[in-house]
Amino acid sequence: SCVPNLCFECRIDAARRTFLAKQAFRAPVHLSKPHWDGNYLIVNVVNPTAGLFAGDHVEMSARICQGASTVLTSPSAARVFRARDCAGKAQVTQSLVVESDGRLDVFPEMLIPHAGARYIQTTRIDVEAGGELFFTEMIAPGRTASGEAFDYDQLEFGLDLIVAGELAVRECYRLAPRTEGVQAIRRGFPSAYCASAFIVSHRPVDDSLKRAVGAL
Repeated sequence: SCVPNLCFECRIDAARRTFLAKQAFRAPVHLSKPHWDGNYLIVNVVNPTAGLFAGDHVEMSARICQGASTVLTSPSAARVFRARDCAGKAQVTQSLVVESDGRLDVFPEMLIPHAGARYIQTTRIDVEAGGELFFTEMIAPGRTASGEAFDYDQLEFGLDLIVAGELAVRECYRLAPRTEGVQAIRRGFPSAYCASAFIVSHRPVDDSLKRAVGAL
């Protein structure tokens, strides 16, 4: 069964091209028409509203079936607006499944938390044996052009990455501007942008990838 806001399933046809076999979505998210680029099915998730507000709860579910190759992305940054009461928050829950011989690249635009924003994101990714994943996240410090770097109230992120039935990564962190952890970042980088990536693959690690990671 589909989750309330967005769910889709990707499969391959007789020519081994990936297509959207199932889809369902409703406000505040929209699934634009996907396109096949010759290697991947490009799926864009769009929020046609201004952004996320306190009280919004977006649930997303995706399954990449055996042999399918999909890029999940977004055309613009996700904005989280000020929570007007002390209990308000915006919440996003994601559940992603990659079957054996499937490939999923998740590359959304960055999250931009406005001053006073509170946001919780929970992600579970299941990659079956033989499946491949490239998962990225990017967080801006705020609307830096408006002088709002690190003026949000709190951001919370939790991620479970399960590979071949075993928990490979459990990530949980909370960013609050007044905590020492964030203050330490600000002392060295007053307007720090953060990014993280997880790669799951059965292929040998390419030397060029090692060099690229080392250069960071």
